[in-house]
Amino acid sequence: MRILSDTGPQVSRFRPVYLMHEEGLEHAHLQAVLDATHAVLRAAGVAANIEVHNFGVWRNSGWLEGNTLTNWNSVDWYLAHALDTSRNDRQLHGGHLLKLLYNEPWQEARPHYDIVVTHSDIYDDDCNFCIGLAVHGLGTVISTNRFLRLDARAQRECIITETMHEVGHVFGLVPGDRTDNVESSLGLHCTNRCIMRQGLSVPHDWLKITEDRLAGHKFCSACQRDLRRFFCH
Repeated sequence: MRILSDTGPQVSRFRPVYLMHEEGLEHAHLQAVLDATHAVLRAAGVAANIEVHNFGVWRNSGWLEGNTLTNWNSVDWYLAHALDTSRNDRQLHGGHLLKLLYNEPWQEARPHYDIVVTHSDIYDDDCNFCIGLAVHGLGTVISTNRFLRLDARAQRECIITETMHEVGHVFGLVPGDRTDNVESSLGLHCTNRCIMRQGLSVPHDWLKITEDRLAGHKFCSACQRDLRRFFCH
């Protein structure tokens, strides 16, 4: 939904996707994220080149010392920091969570794309809430929270749509040099009947984008072109 900028050093774009999620995430929602991620990789033509690793509720050895979370060693630590820096105790600071992903030592050990999935509500400094945040070339934070009042099928389908949208941003959509069918709305978005158009009304807009996706309108031809071009550089 909202895109931040990655100004870090360039590394190979053919690198694995690492997924971790908050404890208590519904299995159907996790599967929706995984299905959507694979769908984007297929659309980009790189499904055979990029592995998706599901670390689940990731906790490294030594992640807890007494009652203290050790640095960088669990999804719990990332989420706790996002809550500690929050302006309230009901939301996670999504922007701060993305900064942690940018600075994590695991990127140096093996460069990868990150997907963090939470059932908690998230926000960023200039948004009261958001359903997702992404950084081109780095990763995304996805929240299922705002879809939880929908019926089970609508939840799953909207999470697929949201994930495809956010992973699309991670893979360069919409590029800054594009001039056709593009708007600036919390980052660059497509204006076609496309999964990369912006949805500010939640869940209404996302139900509509999902309806279009299920009718066959996923990535428009321009976004499909740009998605594949991302991996040609």
